[in-house]
Amino acid sequence: EPSLLRAQNSGSLVISQRPARVDRNVISQCNTQIIFHVTNPNDIRALSSGREFMSSEMEDVEKKEAESKREERNVGENEERKGTLARLLGE
Repeated sequence: EPSLLRAQNSGSLVISQRPARVDRNVISQCNTQIIFHVTNPNDIRALSSGREFMSSEMEDVEKKEAESKREERNVGENEERKGTLARLLGE
């Protein structure tokens, strides 16, 4: 029982490289969270759903990450097109 543990000055430490695999109830009950670079969209959603105040902030991170990936993909596609055009032109 959590209240019994608090009365005895006990606590828990939860460490995970995959927050999406940690139960939502566990995340929501953590008073302190130390979160480093999280890029997996599932992990970002899991963290934001467990902490209401983080939702908008984490959504912003997720959007920026998706935008960055789109830009990287576009750069790769443009380079591929340039290579194809150069081959067609015999350069």
